[in-house]
Amino acid sequence: MMLDDISLFIKLYETKSFKKCSALLNVRPSTISRHIAKLEYKLGKLLIIRTTRTFEPTQYGTYIYNNLRNIPVFTESVLKSY
Repeated sequence: MMLDDISLFIKLYETKSFKKCSALLNVRPSTISRHIAKLEYKLGKLLIIRTTRTFEPTQYGTYIYNNLRNIPVFTESVLKSY
């Protein structure tokens, strides 16, 4: 689901590391990478520039993060309030 992939991207953006995000979510880095690649494909734009040593969000990735970063919190609050 795209919402899950967006939530994953938000967590990845905040940790700035596949390894840290992986440890935090108890998910393999390769799984995170596949989900981000799938999200990028759906959006038609790169969200991050991948290298073996660095993590760098693209301008579009920063735009998506800044505009959607509250979705996980909003979703959780809606589910709890019901």
